[in-house]
Amino acid sequence: MTLPYLDDPGTLDEMTVMELDGLVAKINAFLGREHQSDGTHGAITATSLVVVGGIRANGRAVPMGDWAAVPYAATDFTASGTMLWTVEPADVQVRRFTVIGHTLHYNLALVATTVGGTVSSELRVALPKGYTVAALSNQICVRNDAGTGNQAGLATSVPGDKFVRCQLPTGANWTVATNSTSIYATLTIEVTG
Repeated sequence: MTLPYLDDPGTLDEMTVMELDGLVAKINAFLGREHQSDGTHGAITATSLVVVGGIRANGRAVPMGDWAAVPYAATDFTASGTMLWTVEPADVQVRRFTVIGHTLHYNLALVATTVGGTVSSELRVALPKGYTVAALSNQICVRNDAGTGNQAGLATSVPGDKFVRCQLPTGANWTVATNSTSIYATLTIEVTG
């Protein structure tokens, strides 16, 4: 970005013109480091940064690092095969997320849910905001299969999926049960979008 200059520098004495030229050169060098030629900002180098109101990235409405609740939708809870998973609004104790860059942090507490139909190995929870898994991840969760007590489970995210697969660690099928299956997880997932 170049600052405007005098229309007629010849009206000034030589010493003033030299001082003005030096000052304009310093200002141009300073502004040119972080501005484009049209005056818009380029890459900014700072020794510190104070932000009021949070930083928003990639067109997101919520500032990076701020947690948001996922609105309830019964269709966000599915299962593999023909197994049915019913999660009622009261079963959702916690379902919140935050995104920093392409890293989704997802916190779940789904308590006293119902499993029915033909048993299978996966209970599936949709990712918020339609995010898609970018890289494989296998993480530990806590699960309570049909009221048998809290035990370790597996939460798997597969590239291309828009959900997390909650599984028993042995790959066994979930048990048909009414209001007694729970999943607790705090997950970190690489996403696109």
